[in-house]
Amino acid sequence: MAFTLHFVRTDDDMLIVPKRRAGLDDTYVDVRDWGITEWSEHPDLVYTLVDKGFEKYVRKPVTEDFFKRLIPKNLLESMIKQVKSDKS
Repeated sequence: MAFTLHFVRTDDDMLIVPKRRAGLDDTYVDVRDWGITEWSEHPDLVYTLVDKGFEKYVRKPVTEDFFKRLIPKNLLESMIKQVKSDKS
């Protein structure tokens, strides 16, 4: 079961979030002192946290910069629309 969950230690909480794909990557992460380098090394975790409504734990400037560098603007907009429609 742990292979399917992220256990994320934040400044004020311990989050348990389902993974996009089962595996050992990012099963337990302590993100309290993460900067852009650490976040950029964990794109599945970033996507999952944002998708599940925990974007406040991914520092906004880091998230914006990360997605701008990683994903072309039109693709990012398409992904945001997809996530929003999936929640409806």
